Amino acid sequence: MMADIGRQMGSQSGTAGRTILVVDDSDDLRELYETLLRYEGYEVKTASSAEEALRIVRAWRPSLIITDLFMPGIGGLELITCLRSDFAPPIPPIIVFSGVSEAKDEALKRGAARFETKPVGPEELLRIVEHAFVPERAWVRPPNAVSERRVATRAIGEATLSRFILETPGFLDKLGRDTRILARFFGQFSVLIFLLRKGTLRLAASSNPAFPLDADATEILPLVNDVVESEGKLVITGGVSQSFLQEQAFGDLRFLVAVPYSLDRAVVGALCLVDRIPHDFSSAAIGILEYLTSRGAAIVRGYAKAFDDSGLLDPGEFGVVLQASVISALDAGHALGFTMLEVTEVPRDCSLSELMMNLPAPSMMIGMLDQRHVAAFAVAESIVLVKERLALTRCLLESRLMVNYTVELTYEDPVPRFELDVFVARSRELLARAYAETRSFLAIDARRRD
Repeated sequence: MMADIGRQMGSQSGTAGRTILVVDDSDDLRELYETLLRYEGYEVKTASSAEEALRIVRAWRPSLIITDLFMPGIGGLELITCLRSDFAPPIPPIIVFSGVSEAKDEALKRGAARFETKPVGPEELLRIVEHAFVPERAWVRPPNAVSERRVATRAIGEATLSRFILETPGFLDKLGRDTRILARFFGQFSVLIFLLRKGTLRLAASSNPAFPLDADATEILPLVNDVVESEGKLVITGGVSQSFLQEQAFGDLRFLVAVPYSLDRAVVGALCLVDRIPHDFSSAAIGILEYLTSRGAAIVRGYAKAFDDSGLLDPGEFGVVLQASVISALDAGHALGFTMLEVTEVPRDCSLSELMMNLPAPSMMIGMLDQRHVAAFAVAESIVLVKERLALTRCLLESRLMVNYTVELTYEDPVPRFELDVFVARSRELLARAYAETRSFLAIDARRRD
């Protein structure tokens, strides 16, 4: 029905035959833009990275390209350069949507036809696109539209955070613990959480003491202000992006990933990974950060009450992290292993967060499936390393928990595209078999004694 309406509107409004490529690593934004534009009658394709966009353009030449700038891989700046240097004319107009207003001059210099600062609302999107196809229908965003929206975002975020701090004892301590857990999981980066306080964005928690708490983000990482105000993430990993990072006076930093941190659907700050050396960073890893930061309230309020814990990984979150890690293992050609422990009871002084900070290696995580089952997984270069790390993790868990049974599943190339429920179902099947074997052994032993 929607498609029929869209085709009717397209033919009525003159949009039929006009093609648009949308490039953004945000699944939500791609889906939103695609839905709005298709409804207006445009033909739309989407790409989650600059590399994917280039592959599409080689086979299908759109009439217009809309792109974000800071994404995993080569990013939007290099995409603009490649489109203008590697393809024969005519090159479709390129419109940039970015939360980083400081990148406007560089984007226009490389050949973008237009630069708009995020957030871009639905009505604004349609007017910008209409103007791209019909230049005589000139439309300029009201000069204060973005600034007023950003001021409102800050005000709502700071009010939400103030209320949340009053209602949540130990809030900042839990944030500090979460930065250390994430630093252990990702292995190489410093993890920072900035929060809106007294009109500024200040460092509230850090896994690295080299970054002083309560420091103003403007003095450490100025671009993080844009992440909060635009409610969009920032990924700076590639060579072109690193040059931009250096130009923004970030000293010797060569890697930055920043995502909005939300409480009760209001953006109250940003979570950042930073390092002094460049890294590749997968979309799956970014997905982990986005999922966790979007559920900030559930995390700091605590899910696993029996563990007196930060609640970093409830079953849903553990499943998301596991699924993303499976994708990462597939992409990197690594091995993966999963273990589940059935426990008799959980000591009151046992902290799941403390256990996670003591895991034997990065790319490992622990989560509670329910009050009787704890799970862990590991990703590593070989099946031997996976088994070694799972064995160490079981020893760690068994030293703190009363464990009845343990089952383990390991996979090497190819790693199956399992989700959490598949692993859990298989593990429960193995647990049931262990129960049956135990009961059978006890019955045979009893008969022998008789």
